[in-house]
Amino acid sequence: MEAPPNRGFLAHAHTFLVCFGGLYALFLVPLATPVFQRNVVYLHNVRWPINANFNLPEKYGLPPFKTVNFNMTTSDDVRLGAWLVLSDQFYQSHTASAVPTVPFTDAEVQQALTAHPTVLFFHGNAGNRAFGFRVASYSALSSRGANVLVIDYRGFGDSEGYPSKEGLGKDARAAWDWLSQRGVEPQNVLIMGHSLGTAVSSMLAAELSSEQITPRGLVLAAPFTSMFELVETYSFGGVVPVLGPMRTFPWVMRFIKRFIQHPFDTASIITTVKSPILLVHAKDDSEIIPTHSSNLFSALLEPHLPPFPFTPKELLDPSFTQSRWSEIQDVSQRRKAATEQLVKNAEVEGLGQLREFEREGAGKVVHLETIRGGHNDVVNLEGVIDLLEKETSFGRLSV
Repeated sequence: MEAPPNRGFLAHAHTFLVCFGGLYALFLVPLATPVFQRNVVYLHNVRWPINANFNLPEKYGLPPFKTVNFNMTTSDDVRLGAWLVLSDQFYQSHTASAVPTVPFTDAEVQQALTAHPTVLFFHGNAGNRAFGFRVASYSALSSRGANVLVIDYRGFGDSEGYPSKEGLGKDARAAWDWLSQRGVEPQNVLIMGHSLGTAVSSMLAAELSSEQITPRGLVLAAPFTSMFELVETYSFGGVVPVLGPMRTFPWVMRFIKRFIQHPFDTASIITTVKSPILLVHAKDDSEIIPTHSSNLFSALLEPHLPPFPFTPKELLDPSFTQSRWSEIQDVSQRRKAATEQLVKNAEVEGLGQLREFEREGAGKVVHLETIRGGHNDVVNLEGVIDLLEKETSFGRLSV
């Protein structure tokens, strides 16, 4: 008796699926181990630029003596490497010749800190503060009149220690305290983060808000709502989803969530931030999809809308009555009307879509989704820097 003609194909397909499943499991299981997960989340062992000479910022494209390389110490006694990139206005006005030949004195650096606002910049994972596209960010920001303070988190660059959610929170606070100790007023500090740095920035801003300290604003470029949702939506190269095969199994997703050691749940704390917030995300970001920024905007808007009285579980209850469905429709209409009244929408030609609304006592929330910029370059777009300057006046001292 002849074998069915497709038996060979089915056998090969079965073998492929078994092998793929085995490789997939070999990838997921190590992610549950603390050491492997830490290395995947932070990529702090990706030392780029290799053997960076932080004492020579000029090697990475910054002007001579415009950047001060120094160390600071955290509350748990970890030494961090940092750069202070001086405001272009200060640099130009205090340079006697076309190219300075000696470093600025401590007194001059102090003068720059009190005479110009400062952007406290928190970078993403992998690499260090000398990474090329990050240096371009410092240059773009300092060219508009602000100093830029950037640190390498513990375990990154020339900083000591190993990264963790709690540790990065202490690193951020050490940077803020360093500025405060030098007389920099909170309203003259703009907190800004990119990628992983958006979670760090949000933690710092929420901590300051709890202490009734209000910085100039919070800027989140390519943010994510939480580490779990980032992993859930992440795709290698924007093509191969990490947890795509598992998303149809809710119990598996709940199991995976239990093993996330570094949650970075920005969505749960961002509504506590009592300062203006600017969300920037590129439509073509293949690493962190732009819906993360949209969801953060929605989380900030939610307290200003009529409450939705039903949980997702209740909505799936087959015993729902017609009157309840009518109530859902009524609340949905009222929420839609409130959103239309609160949120202003605009299209910035050649740049992207802009949404904004005002929070009473906490300032404006602005969400820009750019047409292009990808994951790393969105913060360096001239239009984004223009919007930053317009919304936060980050290059001018507060009156």
